[in-house]
Amino acid sequence: IEAARVAQGLVIWNPAPAPRDGVPLELLESVDVLVPNQTELALLAGHAGPVGPDEAIRLARQLPAASVVVTLGSEGALAVAGGDAVHVPAPDVRPVDTTAAGDSFCGALAERLFAGDDLVAAAQWAVRVGAATTLRAGAQPSLPTRDEVERVVKENHYRSVDPKCRAMAFSALDTSKGKAIKGFLPLSSRVLGKRFGRRHPR
Repeated sequence: IEAARVAQGLVIWNPAPAPRDGVPLELLESVDVLVPNQTELALLAGHAGPVGPDEAIRLARQLPAASVVVTLGSEGALAVAGGDAVHVPAPDVRPVDTTAAGDSFCGALAERLFAGDDLVAAAQWAVRVGAATTLRAGAQPSLPTRDEVERVVKENHYRSVDPKCRAMAFSALDTSKGKAIKGFLPLSSRVLGKRFGRRHPR
């Protein structure tokens, strides 16, 4: 909690493995981008039973983190911010070993957010990297180069995010650090920008 409170950049947390007795709400409130898989999401939300995409969106919206990116394995990921969500599909690959896929996803997501990408664009790159990671056995040896990721995208006819889901651009001011966090959400009748980013100044 203290590390998240004093952090000067975006706080990205991958709760792996998620504690079965839950985590303090204060910690979740300090997170800018929470990155759980479906099982971890269920534990954090106190949900018993399977978590499909629709349920994942509902549970992610209940958490006090500013935004949530739920990894869905071969189905890609869900980017949830404010009241809306975007499904980010993954390339269709034949996995050899999924050992490091989650770690490479988180690393790729953080790298693109640091570079200034919006949440959906960062998640889109992360699912590509995660998919490419599954094509070799091992942990470190399976981590792909940028060229290898691009080759996977090209060879597997990657399905990108529906353009209609990127029609609303938004930016929100992170009031605790005085910088903008940018992203995209689906078409909506509401202006959602102010709900992305940290909800409460530290």
